[in-house]
Amino acid sequence: MDIKEIAKFQKGFDEKHGWNWSKSSQEEKIKHLQYGTIALAGEVGEFANTVKKILREFNFSKKIPKKEYEKLKEEVIDIFIYTIKLADQILEVDVEKEYFKKMKMNEKRFEKFKKK
Repeated sequence: MDIKEIAKFQKGFDEKHGWNWSKSSQEEKIKHLQYGTIALAGEVGEFANTVKKILREFNFSKKIPKKEYEKLKEEVIDIFIYTIKLADQILEVDVEKEYFKKMKMNEKRFEKFKKK
C-alpha cells in the first residue's frame, strides 16, 4: 500500500465516522486545521513523554523497557495518522511528490555532511 492508498483508506475511515475534513467549507477547514494541529502536537507530546520514560528506565537499569518501546510504535502511528489527515484532507498535498521534492532540497542542503 502506498501513501495515496493510505490517505484514501484514512478518508474512508473518517467518512464512516463523520470526520472527513476534505468536504468542509474554508471556515470549517480552518477549524479542522486548528484541531488537527493541536491533536498532532498532543500525539508528539505523548511520543516525547514515552521517550522520557524509556530514558529514565534505561539510565537506571541499562535496559530498554519493552512496554514503553512498543508504545512508541503506537504513538508514531498516531502522529502519522494526523499528518496524513492534515496533508491530504486540509492542505491537499500530494505527499509522495512533495516528499521527493523536499528530499531533493535536503540533498543539496546537507551535501557537506555526506559520508565519504
